[in-house]
Amino acid sequence: MYVDFRIMEMLIPQMEDQQFNCKLITSIPTKDSLFPDAESIDHLIARVQSFIHEVNKKHQGQTIITVTHGEPATVTKKVFKDFDYLTKRDDYYTHNRNLTDYVPDIRYRDNDRNTEVDLHKPYIDSYRFKKGSKEYRRIPEVMDCRFESGSMPFGQVGCTSKDDPKLIYPADFIIEGLDQTRGRFRTLHVVGNAVMGKNSFDNVIINGMILAEDGKKMSKKLKNYPDPEYLFHKYGSDAYRLYMLSSPGVRAEPVKFSEKGVDQIYKDFTAAILNAYKFFETYAKVDNFSYKKPTVYFLRHGEGEGQEPNAKLTENAKTNMKSAKFVEEVLRVQPEIIYSSSFLRAQETAKAVQDIMKEYLGKKVKIKIDETLSNENAVDTYKKLLKKSEGNILIVSHLPQFQNIRKEYYMDDKDIEIHREEFVKLPTHKITNELDKRILAELNNL
Repeated sequence: MYVDFRIMEMLIPQMEDQQFNCKLITSIPTKDSLFPDAESIDHLIARVQSFIHEVNKKHQGQTIITVTHGEPATVTKKVFKDFDYLTKRDDYYTHNRNLTDYVPDIRYRDNDRNTEVDLHKPYIDSYRFKKGSKEYRRIPEVMDCRFESGSMPFGQVGCTSKDDPKLIYPADFIIEGLDQTRGRFRTLHVVGNAVMGKNSFDNVIINGMILAEDGKKMSKKLKNYPDPEYLFHKYGSDAYRLYMLSSPGVRAEPVKFSEKGVDQIYKDFTAAILNAYKFFETYAKVDNFSYKKPTVYFLRHGEGEGQEPNAKLTENAKTNMKSAKFVEEVLRVQPEIIYSSSFLRAQETAKAVQDIMKEYLGKKVKIKIDETLSNENAVDTYKKLLKKSEGNILIVSHLPQFQNIRKEYYMDDKDIEIHREEFVKLPTHKITNELDKRILAELNNL
């Protein structure tokens, strides 16, 4: 960030900290000043012009944001496009804007020619500029952008040959709107057949056209649709998303978009969830509930070659821990620390989890060996973990230890079996009624 005196407000000491009619500035010739020691319009133009030329040359190719005042901002436009300041000043004057509603006035300038450039046709056709010793101009015709979008299968991975190993062709499926049936869909096949001799995709998923509430095409000019930002702020993105997913658009049929529909989804879905959360929040405060308690998972170790403490995992167990199903479970749990029984087969199971976290997520998870997780003191150890720990914790231990912890927190004497290499989420507070048990059981299956 730079501070530059050349874009400060017009210097009129006699009017400092006072309100005055700005039209006084244009009531006299630009070379004259309102007061003997005040600045004239020509002085202001000269210093702003100096600033513009310098920063444009110094920061070529970069985006420059200039924060200044009304008069210098208006003079900036004169630097880009010369106009009579006395008669046209009000047409170009930059007023204070609400940034959320502000649409920037984008202008392009040729510093060498000291003039504004219009990059639209037909003006761009006659425009020339030099870089080094080479002159550049617009080519007579530009290839239709449909050719470019039709080349997507090759361009997305930078293929220069149809034999390029990076090329995945044809695509399994492509998704676009119904209006692209004769546009992009067709062009993809035309270009694909020209290069590869076969269609560019096997399947297509089409969504319907989203129209205004009166059935007309949505138009920025007509503003016949609600602002999405307004909808997100008022109803949230979930209500908006669910409204679209439940609309005929997912069946490739037209949708007459209505804010009333989003409002109804909000009332039926989002509001119900918010009410449930408010209910929870009310009683959580009463009970001093803390969400900082850790999330604890229990993993029963893989099959061992025997029952003695130093028995290793079987080869079959090691193979199971390399399976996609086991890897998926580890990545779902994502333990931040692992507590393992001192038995060797439990330690090897914990090491397998640690290796998966390292390989797939690049995270080094610490393993702590705890002898109490292999005896009757496992429940006491579990209680201590709940008090002093946060985050995702994984306990790798044995069936008896799991059953003891479960009995303590589920307040019953049932011996529940879990399979080897099975992950189970443990409760962090005691469950005293059947309804809570059923709810937690369902949540554990999610």
